[in-house]
This record gives sequence, structure tokens and C-alpha cells, in this order.
Amino acid sequence: GGQRQRIAIARAIVSQPDLIIADEVVSALDLTTRARIIDLMRSLSERTTFVVVSHDIALVALLCERLIVLEKGRIVEQGNTRDILSDPQHSYTRKLLTSLPRMPEQAS
Repeated sequence: GGQRQRIAIARAIVSQPDLIIADEVVSALDLTTRARIIDLMRSLSERTTFVVVSHDIALVALLCERLIVLEKGRIVEQGNTRDILSDPQHSYTRKLLTSLPRMPEQAS
């Protein structure tokens, strides 16, 4: 679970590689450890390129400058993460984003 995931992350970064493929990198971690790993990845991003594979849109929004959306293994949309999240062009991307749970609006 989480301990194995933390060990795998430590092993991946200890040799200071140019590229790390992070597949669902924080999925099994508690919130505190998750926040630490995200901060670590952000601090390392100046010298290490991360390819983040995730269904977690919040994580993608925090970490990724570029986004590739796949549907059944095919690229349906790619570009700047903020642009895609704010104005998705492909119907599949729109469907993914509208399926996310929303925080209820506070009454004024």
C-alpha cells in the first residue's frame, strides 16, 4: 500500500533521473504524505521531467503544464493543462470534467 508506494517514489528520485514516469503516484497515500509528495515533485520539476499518469484531475492541475487526454488508448486532446481544463474542445474531455464531483455553492 502506502509504504511500498513511498519506497518506490524514493527509489525513483534518489538517482536524480532526467525523467520519471509517475503512474497514479499518490493514489494510495494519506493526505499528509500525498501533500509532501506533490510538493517534492514540484520542487524537483526544474531538473526532472515527470510524466504523470492519473485519473486525479486535481493532481494533474497542480503538477502538469501539459495535458494529454486519452480515450481507449487514443489521444483525443492535448495542450496546455489550464487551457484544456478551462475550455475542453473534445466531447470526451468535457464528459470527464463534468463527471467530477463539485463542491456545493454556499448560499449568499
